[in-house]
Amino acid sequence: MIPRGVRAALGVAALLAGSPAFAANARLERVLLLPVADRSSVVLELTAEPRQVSTRRISDSVFEVEAGPGIDGAVPQTLKAPANVRFIDSVIVRVMPTHAGPVVRARIIMTTAARAVVRTAGRRVYVDVSPALPMPATPAAAPAQAARGEMATDKPAAGAPKSTPEDAYRTAVRPVVSQLKELGPFLMSASGGDPGVSNAVLPALASARASLAALQAPELARGSHTMVLTAVDRILRALAPDFTGDRPTVVRQSVTTIDVVGGVLAGE
Repeated sequence: MIPRGVRAALGVAALLAGSPAFAANARLERVLLLPVADRSSVVLELTAEPRQVSTRRISDSVFEVEAGPGIDGAVPQTLKAPANVRFIDSVIVRVMPTHAGPVVRARIIMTTAARAVVRTAGRRVYVDVSPALPMPATPAAAPAQAARGEMATDKPAAGAPKSTPEDAYRTAVRPVVSQLKELGPFLMSASGGDPGVSNAVLPALASARASLAALQAPELARGSHTMVLTAVDRILRALAPDFTGDRPTVVRQSVTTIDVVGGVLAGE
């Protein structure tokens, strides 16, 4: 947990860091393709919270999301999904003019028919891509089952899904990610070079790091798990007294990685 003294001393900094960013125009900072146990996620990270997000289904395997308006121009890019990002073939990103102003448009080409769910978190837009839902059983299935003399007690009760390693991992990693996110504003304050703040927050960070390292990530989440663990290690190195690099930049970039990738790991 975060020491009470750190909370009191840095409450104002935390409030400022947690306030949403608004600007006349926003820029697209980066696009991430992240693998998770039961899905893959496309993340559009802007410099400010988008005023509106809309979606359009082009076909069973093509999906578009738009965020804006008021997005500054960006170089068009096409991202090919790496092998560990399932269900997605590629993502084409453009800034397009509309009657309301320019928007960033991401066209997601999927490898198979899949469902895409869009959610937003501040200045980030997430598109979670997962397998299409199976078709429901036809009404004739029940009589046919009775005709074969099958008893309902022979099968697990409906509505009682089996727990999977992915579910167990997500449940275990969620409080660790939550603690790391809560530490974010204090870590940014510590990056300013105040040794008192660093000394107060580092034990909590080291504890969270140990909890994260002790978790066994399922195969499809290992890449993202390693990214978060590496981000924590970079912060620890940056806050060391003998660090000679750009401490605020390293900490800021690492906190962003924890926020984005950690949120996906936790199923947020």
